[in-house]
Amino acid sequence: ISPLHNIGKGRGKGKGHQYPAVLLLTGDHDDRVSPFHSLKYIAELQHSVGSSPKQTNPLVIRVDTNTGHGAGKPVKKTIEEAADVYGFLANALHIQWHEQ
Repeated sequence: ISPLHNIGKGRGKGKGHQYPAVLLLTGDHDDRVSPFHSLKYIAELQHSVGSSPKQTNPLVIRVDTNTGHGAGKPVKKTIEEAADVYGFLANALHIQWHEQ
């Protein structure tokens, strides 16, 4: 069974249970893991639980263009990805920036 088939199982599918914040990362030219797996998974998550009024945590995907599985990725793309991941974490954990 794939993770796709487990969405909603054991969490009372359709009963308004909240999933944790989800960020999927993929590259559109990945030849090891097809980006379609990530796209299908996030689409099913958004369809199954994203419309629930209790689902306030983000369910998002970041698709890096013109990259594969990560090896040989330009430094600029690595920095941009890290910034997006840290931004997602700050949002999901409700971290506030305070000037010193």
